[in-house]
Amino acid sequence: MPSPPHWLAATLALVITASAGATDSPAAREVERLDRACNTAYAANDLEPYFACYRADATLIFYDYRTTVAEYHRTWSESVHGGNRVTKFEMSEVSVRVLPGGTTAIVSYRADVANHYADGHDTSEQGYETDVWVRRNQQWKIEHVQYSLAAPPPP
Repeated sequence: MPSPPHWLAATLALVITASAGATDSPAAREVERLDRACNTAYAANDLEPYFACYRADATLIFYDYRTTVAEYHRTWSESVHGGNRVTKFEMSEVSVRVLPGGTTAIVSYRADVANHYADGHDTSEQGYETDVWVRRNQQWKIEHVQYSLAAPPPP
């Protein structure tokens, strides 16, 4: 079998390298810092700094439903003002990739979350979250979030 042309091999190498994304760059470190700051505000039930992380028209998917930032802000604010609280939010298995061009970053991680509710009951869960950050006008904001519960491993 003849070997592929040199330009094909060079093109494939470029595509594979570009698709890998930057994982340890100044942009990746900045986005990880921002994501952690947002989640720190979430864990502190500090609504305004938390919601300042989102672009107003971001898409949000939590568990099995889609919502808007405006609706999420309304319902989460009502919940917190009603006495429901996040008592723990810990990130682990954090992965940050900045896509070629340097204006889009994907942060994914495992989340360990605990809540205390006004009626006295507590809950805890483990999930996975992916946040897509986009830099526009020199500012990073979350454009998309997907959160789902971690499924137990198969037997």
